Amino acid sequence: MCTTKQLVRKRKRCHPATKSCAGRSTEVLVEFDDVGRHELIINGIDASFTGRSARIFTDRTFNEVYIDGGLEYFSNALKPADVDSTESSISSGKVKSLQVFEIKSIYDGGLESSAK
Repeated sequence: MCTTKQLVRKRKRCHPATKSCAGRSTEVLVEFDDVGRHELIINGIDASFTGRSARIFTDRTFNEVYIDGGLEYFSNALKPADVDSTESSISSGKVKSLQVFEIKSIYDGGLESSAK
């Protein structure tokens, strides 16, 4: 089984403005100035949460959202018809920091290459 640590070890930074990670497996670290409800969509998948910060892992079909250092967790899946969506947006709150990393997908050999 591939662990999050193994996948994240091989990540590369993406610049959100260039959309270089659109449709790819990503890790997003986002922090807002205030605690509250924040509306986010990453690669077509709702990642909205209530809190100050989140660490979000997104693949083509699902995301996992860890809120405020893991105090809360949830996951969302895409409907099969929406799998190719690359829409990403933040529509509420003032962003204090945003980092986006491309990570290897376990479906594209990430499991095998991480285990070596």
